[in-house]
Amino acid sequence: MNSPLTRWWNKIKRDIKRPFFIKLSDQAIKDEKVLLYIRKLLKATRLPGERLILEISESMAISQIKLAKAFISQLKAFGCQSALEHFGTGLHFETTLKHLQMINYVKIDSSFSKGLSTSTENQQAVQKIVEMAHELGKLTIAEAVEDANALTTLLEFEVDFAQGHYFQEPMEELEFDFSG
Repeated sequence: MNSPLTRWWNKIKRDIKRPFFIKLSDQAIKDEKVLLYIRKLLKATRLPGERLILEISESMAISQIKLAKAFISQLKAFGCQSALEHFGTGLHFETTLKHLQMINYVKIDSSFSKGLSTSTENQQAVQKIVEMAHELGKLTIAEAVEDANALTTLLEFEVDFAQGHYFQEPMEELEFDFSG
């Protein structure tokens, strides 16, 4: 099998110190076979579980709280980490974090990054999310950072990580150099 994903894995497997974030669909979390598949992949690739961070959406976690807790608990048993993505879009995101304290990362929804440097409302929301996440020992990631002004604001608010087109445009192939 010589798929782009296989070629990419063969290229970077010597450097398994870097984390890999994988977004899961709402359907995947409901499928019992997915956890078995993750466990088999971890074993077959010898990727340490702590390097694998699986993302689930805040909306799915809220609507299926028991299922989300069970899924995240099983990931933890494999040594994996978890992230809540599109965070802050729910009506009561404070409650979400308190119910899902076992997650490791909070990915702040991209809607807050757009126009961040000029939107007082977005700035207040991001600041509140970051403060609350840090109080609970969670790391924060800002999605869709597209300019230096947004990045500067995020750094002022002590967001732990950022991702977006400002750093790297999407690529057709998995050709990122993980060596440096």
